[in-house]
Amino acid sequence: MTRIAVVGESLVDAVRLADGAERETPGGAPFNVAIGIARLGGTVRLLTAIGDDARGRLLTQRLKADGVHASFHQLPRTSVARAEIETNGSASYNFDIDGSFDLTPSMRAALAVADAVHVGSIAAHLPPGAQRITEVFRDLQGTALLSYDPNCRPSITPNVKTVRAEVETFASIADVVKASDEDMTWLYPDIPYTEVAAMWLRLGAGLVVVTRGAAGIWCRNGSGREASIPTLPTTVVDTIGAGDSCMAALIVCLTQLGASGSKASARLSALTSRELKDILRTAAQVASITCSREGANPPTAAELERISPTATTLSNP
Repeated sequence: MTRIAVVGESLVDAVRLADGAERETPGGAPFNVAIGIARLGGTVRLLTAIGDDARGRLLTQRLKADGVHASFHQLPRTSVARAEIETNGSASYNFDIDGSFDLTPSMRAALAVADAVHVGSIAAHLPPGAQRITEVFRDLQGTALLSYDPNCRPSITPNVKTVRAEVETFASIADVVKASDEDMTWLYPDIPYTEVAAMWLRLGAGLVVVTRGAAGIWCRNGSGREASIPTLPTTVVDTIGAGDSCMAALIVCLTQLGASGSKASARLSALTSRELKDILRTAAQVASITCSREGANPPTAAELERISPTATTLSNP
């Protein structure tokens, strides 16, 4: 059994729809990644912070319903992301976030036995908790598959020079870096995403995956092998959680292929272009399904197999 740990924020998405209606749903990028992993059949524990309030109970109920184990320290109130959905399905956010993040003894114990660890988004960059997460991530180097998604939020961490330095630190530690082309453009204006990926690989990452919206997904590993796949056709309801569901699929696929524990780095380096493309195909299908319904609502493994049988079979062409 592969043990996966996800570290980072949990929050409630307070969503205003294009027609003016409002809804509140569980969210936060790491929270969404953990849910996505569990729905695809992974054994996952979320290490997070949750408020002692009704919104916090909404989060813990969702985690329990989807079979996500959770270790968390309690905050006075749950963080909130206020999102507005545009007519094209894209979302814009304003955040009310508590940056506190304490790694409890039970969290550290879970990390010590994890075969794969994912960090990213707000918790990895917002003080005071971000420094603790960076230190722990560094301590785990070489012991597990380490994945990272910057998921940049300029409205919360607007100093691009500071965030860029932090991203490069994580890239030097992580085995896998997944980023959107929008993240890369904000971090490195006028530098093509392929050049940014090459730089992160030189810093030490073993695989860089770039989501490019309508242009699809592209990746390159440390051995220089590349793959890409176009965006799959779907009716977009909204894009909330699409990148997070893609990240979840990447982690599940990579661990299924043996990229976990102390062998993660070597396995990533050995991935063939065929294997990389198969991984991207599954990630694209998962993201496509997520976009086809409201909120961060990724598919289960059974749904994925029913909709696209080849997506979950990595050996298929």
